[in-house]
Amino acid sequence: MRIASVLGKLVAVSAIAALAACMSAPPPPKPVPKLAFTNKAAIIAPASSVSFQNDYTTTSAAPHVEQAHDVRPDSIARLWVDKRLKSTSMAHGNLTLTVLDASVLQEELPRDTSFKARLLTRQPEYRLVGKLRWRLTYKGPILARWTSEGTAEASASVLEQSSINDQEQAYADLIDGIAQNFDARVEDQITNLRKAQSNAVDATGH
Repeated sequence: MRIASVLGKLVAVSAIAALAACMSAPPPPKPVPKLAFTNKAAIIAPASSVSFQNDYTTTSAAPHVEQAHDVRPDSIARLWVDKRLKSTSMAHGNLTLTVLDASVLQEELPRDTSFKARLLTRQPEYRLVGKLRWRLTYKGPILARWTSEGTAEASASVLEQSSINDQEQAYADLIDGIAQNFDARVEDQITNLRKAQSNAVDATGH
């Protein structure tokens, strides 16, 4: 009896210690987008000035969810212009990146409601669909006006009964997916601008 009593007390003490450890453990850090392009070399724009303009107004109306987060698709574009796009005094004209759409929508997904499915699997509950649409506009002496539009999209699914941390991770992955696509496509657009300027110079013979 005394042995059983001692064992019982040890189990109780262990349980209390484990509970205390769980309660005192700090919560996991909130997932944030990596935005890998911020570590890449700057792009020298063929323009003497660069600017950013946001023509998209976010909304709290469902199914929009971008307004609930610190980093939104339009944040990608603004940061990209600030970190990667640099003007040069060797060129002329202005290059403006204008955000046209920067939405993230939450789409509820159909689920198998059968007993077996509910018992054995965790199904996707909803999908996040993000879009960043923009326009590059160059105005200068070489080209009176040059424009090019682009779109970068990404999506991420969230399982039912996911933790808040998992939901935040899905959103961070979505933003990073948009950022990666955006970075590559704007680079291509600027390459095309350089070609257009070169062709314009050849056409005028200057």
